[in-house]
Amino acid sequence: MTDQVRPARLARPFAGRARELQAVAACLARLQTGQGGAILVSGEPGIGKTSLAGQVESRAADLHVPVGWGSCADDEGAPPLWPWRQILAGCAARPAPGDGPRDRASRILPDVAGQDRPGVAAPPPDGSERFRLFESLTAEVTAAAAHAGLVVVLDDLQWADPMSAMLLAHLGRDLPTSRVLVVAAYRDRELSRNAPAQAAVAALVREPGTVQLRLAGLAEAEVADQLEATFGRRFDLRVVAGVAGRTGGNPFFVAELGRLVSDAAAAGRAEAGSWVTRLPEGVRAVIGQRLAQLPASCRDVLSTAAVIAPAIDVRTVAAAGGLTPETVLAGLDTACGAGLVRTAAGEPAGFSHALVRDVIRAEVPPSRQFGMHRRAAEHLEAAYAADLGGHADDIAHHWPSAGPLAGAGHAARWAGGAAACRGPTPSRTVETNTV
Repeated sequence: MTDQVRPARLARPFAGRARELQAVAACLARLQTGQGGAILVSGEPGIGKTSLAGQVESRAADLHVPVGWGSCADDEGAPPLWPWRQILAGCAARPAPGDGPRDRASRILPDVAGQDRPGVAAPPPDGSERFRLFESLTAEVTAAAAHAGLVVVLDDLQWADPMSAMLLAHLGRDLPTSRVLVVAAYRDRELSRNAPAQAAVAALVREPGTVQLRLAGLAEAEVADQLEATFGRRFDLRVVAGVAGRTGGNPFFVAELGRLVSDAAAAGRAEAGSWVTRLPEGVRAVIGQRLAQLPASCRDVLSTAAVIAPAIDVRTVAAAGGLTPETVLAGLDTACGAGLVRTAAGEPAGFSHALVRDVIRAEVPPSRQFGMHRRAAEHLEAAYAADLGGHADDIAHHWPSAGPLAGAGHAARWAGGAAACRGPTPSRTVETNTV
């Protein structure tokens, strides 16, 4: 397969995931012995789900196992069974023994009501009709796998139409005794919004031969490998550490931030300089899209929290934003469900990535930030009047950050007050947004 004809998903630089690739190799080995199954790949946007599925495709091709790829569409106008149409079309396009039955799929699929009427939400077939349809399509898929096996990839399963998800669950019952390996990739935080897709995943989990792979961020050494694979050179270890820390190892964020580093180096600027506070446009767009799906009350909470501090203290955020603690807690629950905030027992909540906080904070006008810092400082002074020393650094940060709203002498008084209460400490840099 040449780079000119290979799909874009196979041309992406790939790094890390040793444990996941071992699981993939084991599944493909079982497939070659006639045992099918499923690989469920989940994680946040940009974490590399499609790239890992592409690695399954590449390794299957090396073993001469055909692959059918279908991408679910976040589009209400998509016809029923859209990803399966792509998969079966790919199977029909490959000459192999038994092509006759595969061609019949093109005559089965048009029987789905409403499929040729874009924008019209036709009701799905009734139970008995749907069962016959699913039995026919399952027979097509298993027939396509009879000669050399078959890998079926369903990408972005969180957007699957109801019939596509139900067909996946139906096929799942036959996987252990078939030569079909299903790879289903989905955003775990969004799956709960699609009941049929969630039910399909639950059905697959119950079947023997199903492997679940939840992708986390890349380790620092893997970030270094990805940067080298993407940009063709090794990066300074301090830069790698900075990129890993700011992105949480999310491969999409790593690539976007790495591009800023490379651009800065090409322009003659220090690698560890101008990119540190700049925000990649691709990252802005992706995070902005996720934020737009949240209710306004949740966005208000996140805006305030992003301005105040990396660690989210509920009462301080409430005071700084003019909100109730209950509103803050509800907003954090929603943001946690969207994967933008993380919580751990016994620890304050925090943003899932430093870049998430950076993007949100950059959208808050300076005039609003001044007021938030002033109210945060006033809250801390009042709440901890008996023990200011334990919060002196925070107060000393907020008053200077309140700008013209700080009041005469506040910033200067607290700049020295923190040192007086805590002893000599390194000065804290006031956070700014350079975009």
